[in-house]
Amino acid sequence: MRPASPRFIACGEPPAAGGIVVFGIPFEGRVNLRKGAQAGPRDLRLASDSIETYSALLGRDLEDLLLCDLGDCELPADAAPRVQLDAARDEIGRWWHPALRPFMLGGDHTATVPVIEAIAPALPELRILQLDAHPDTREEFLGERYNYASAIARVMDVVPADRVYQVGMRTGSREE
Repeated sequence: MRPASPRFIACGEPPAAGGIVVFGIPFEGRVNLRKGAQAGPRDLRLASDSIETYSALLGRDLEDLLLCDLGDCELPADAAPRVQLDAARDEIGRWWHPALRPFMLGGDHTATVPVIEAIAPALPELRILQLDAHPDTREEFLGERYNYASAIARVMDVVPADRVYQVGMRTGSREE
């Protein structure tokens, strides 16, 4: 993992036993209508740096949580998308255990895939809730199986479709 600075809001040192683990996957992919997704983890951390940690509405403070930021997964530059995703999955597999709650900062939608691949074997009843305007269930898009338009299709290669819940869909392709 590559350390991040600043850390995500209210993040301290890694918890020994459990807690919420923030980490980034700065994945861009080859198929994009717009560039810049790889800057997502950095930009989200920068934006969080100016947010207050206390919520008067909830009466809770993020600083009271076991919350840490491990930094970003290191992806091999100019490698094929699947190679980059494999690198992220392997890196997550080195630190994740079921007492930790992963909180991933992406990257394009495809950054979800290695997280699910890393944690699903230990969580046989894992459910996925996707909040999105598009299903992202194409088998491939513009000749690439690992891209934002096929991210949930790749998740459903790991988690059965009946355990993937999609909310907010407003449009998609005929295939989807």
